[in-house]
Amino acid sequence: MRKYVIAVLILCAFAAHAEEGQGRYYGATFPATFMLYIMSPDVIVGWNGTLRETEKKYIPEKYQKLPVVGGWYSGSTADKEVLLRSNIKKALLLRADESRDSAAEVTLREINIPSVVLKSVTMQDYINVFRSLGKELNMQERGEELAQYAENSLKTAAEMMKGYPENQRFKVYFAQGGNGLETVCSGSYREEAIALAGGSFVHKCPSGTDISTISFEQLVIYDPDVILVQNPNLMNTINKDPRWKRLRAVKAGRIFSVPYEPFAWLDRPPSFMRIVGLPWLICKIHPDRCSVNMEAETAKFIKTFFGLNMSAPQIKEMLCE
Repeated sequence: MRKYVIAVLILCAFAAHAEEGQGRYYGATFPATFMLYIMSPDVIVGWNGTLRETEKKYIPEKYQKLPVVGGWYSGSTADKEVLLRSNIKKALLLRADESRDSAAEVTLREINIPSVVLKSVTMQDYINVFRSLGKELNMQERGEELAQYAENSLKTAAEMMKGYPENQRFKVYFAQGGNGLETVCSGSYREEAIALAGGSFVHKCPSGTDISTISFEQLVIYDPDVILVQNPNLMNTINKDPRWKRLRAVKAGRIFSVPYEPFAWLDRPPSFMRIVGLPWLICKIHPDRCSVNMEAETAKFIKTFFGLNMSAPQIKEMLCE
């Protein structure tokens, strides 16, 4: 009897979520889901996985409670049965490679869930995505608001970097992973914000590789001008390791912890957060060229994209200051 009652409760829970999700959209990956979320939280059917605490801080509790429906990320794939039970109107897929269908597209096609597939590689692509989603969701005004913000951000960044000599590009190492020896490869689409800020990644990888692991000896040979660190925890690890003090960037104080709330501002994954990450980077690397008050700009970005009013101390914390 107890097993029967539990089974009924589970079925009722799924039914309730299905009813709530009627006519809503499904993001196949976290970047796609958050892209839908900033258009309107009410359009998403659920989350791809458990939200991080850093993400929850920027999401009202009612939306935190949306069901986990799975997705394609970090080696995970979505369960077809869960997707079918969720009564999804359409799925959103953001693609970098247009030459072939992704595993998500193939699966969604097999279970007859229609997809909206949009290119999402560059920051200009994000502008196009905002406008496309505005039309798709019948929220043209919202899509235009986000698109214009992004356009203005890119324009401001270009004005700050106007006249910067090509032969003075600084060498950048992006420290990631548990010990800082994972890094993003030169030539990767992930390098866009770095390039727009007058830099280039020091590590070259085989074609088709975005992230690689190197030895510390190789890092010493590169001796970058600037080191970007994925998050404060990794920064603490680096600060405790005396080997890093041998590097030119550390000696010059040009090692920076990249803001990571609600999620990474520059990479892993690269997302629309780069819209605010780019001016932040320029202001860190080229304070003489900075024309933006990053505290005010960050508050404006969070208000525009997430609908939240942040206090001055909260903004300082976001900026890793």
